[in-house]
Amino acid sequence: MVMKNNITIIMSYWNVENEYWEKSIQSILKFNIPVIIFNDNCDEEYREQLFKYKDKIKIIDSKKNYGQPTATWNTLQEVKTKYVIRVDSDDELLSLPSTNQEFEALHIKGKVATNIWDWLKNGGSLNGSIYTTELFKFMYKDHEFMGKFNRWIHEDNYALLRLFYYKKDAKIIHSNNRKCYRRNFREGSEVSFKVARRISMRFETFKLMLMQDENNDVKDFIKYDIIIRGYDNYVINKGIITEEFIQECTDEYNKRDFNFSLII
Repeated sequence: MVMKNNITIIMSYWNVENEYWEKSIQSILKFNIPVIIFNDNCDEEYREQLFKYKDKIKIIDSKKNYGQPTATWNTLQEVKTKYVIRVDSDDELLSLPSTNQEFEALHIKGKVATNIWDWLKNGGSLNGSIYTTELFKFMYKDHEFMGKFNRWIHEDNYALLRLFYYKKDAKIIHSNNRKCYRRNFREGSEVSFKVARRISMRFETFKLMLMQDENNDVKDFIKYDIIIRGYDNYVINKGIITEEFIQECTDEYNKRDFNFSLII
């Protein structure tokens, strides 16, 4: 049985604005479970806002910038618990199963595991889901390769591809009883020219992922990914975004229910 005291939250941290960081760190501290954060050699002002919490979290203070894939891999090496949850430093973890009974209920549901399409449609997400630590390590085993080609295939997508193509015995146990994750768009995280090169590859990656079920119409996935892709296009083509537009995208994207899942 999954125990709440056997879960660690991991995070990679690099130059995130304080208003987003404070929401994120407060959202994870309320669960009173271990937190390990990898400082990916951020600028000093951002390092200071991270180290305000040094007594409440474990910080890996890197003097080199590795990028998200290797930062995640290095953090995983410090995890001592059986289960792990990854949270981005500008997002919020809203909920966890609060009792052992809820975890048990997840296992009972898991007698019939969902496939990737059902999981994605029901709010499946790399972040916010509960993974066995060893499985998450497997997904990030190619972290150096993922970092080199991150401009073409986003590391989240690559990790999920490894899971669904090479770990056929993985079981996804999906819960509909509580929304668990909120993604926050922000100018600092999304305005990047490499995003433009990712846009078409992101869709191609998901097409590969969905090919395993011939009954699925790949075009249907657009409605689950259109907000972020539309945001990317707006940023690249217009070059100017407003706070109101960012909030509009954030609210629209999070109408999708990111309910927690257990992947074992």
